[in-house]
Amino acid sequence: MDKVCIYCRVAHEEPDGQDFALKHQQERLEQFAREQGHTVVSTVAEYGSGNDAKRPGLCKVMEGARAGEFDAILVTSLDRLHRDFISGCKIICDLKYKYDVAVCPQEDAKDTLLLFDCLCNAYKKDLSQRIRAGIRRKKRPQGPYPNRPCVLNQIAIFVLLTCFG
Repeated sequence: MDKVCIYCRVAHEEPDGQDFALKHQQERLEQFAREQGHTVVSTVAEYGSGNDAKRPGLCKVMEGARAGEFDAILVTSLDRLHRDFISGCKIICDLKYKYDVAVCPQEDAKDTLLLFDCLCNAYKKDLSQRIRAGIRRKKRPQGPYPNRPCVLNQIAIFVLLTCFG
């Protein structure tokens, strides 16, 4: 990865107005980018709730990803993108599969990213199978809706409850 965007977020400003937490995140990520040999092309730092997916800074990052301005987004941890696991997973999947942009947490979150990746890949595979099955059903004279359980939902629920329940 060459071009990266640094994304920093804290919930609210510090009472003394020093912005220590936000500056600290940015400095850590800039150092991380230098150590890894990345070129920082954009830095977005904002105050806002981690439960709000429509934060101006996050929207700016998503627009940059859509425009192909960078190859990866550096964050100190995955909860900087979103506090909710499912919403965070959707953001990461959108970045990866729609815009081909990786999310790189500085903190050790490799297991969480692996889980995100597994769920995203399982979803894509299940979706592809359902689309093909739908096309086949439409071609059959006996009706379009045979009974079949959705295995992906059962697997996803089991994994989520096991890992994060």
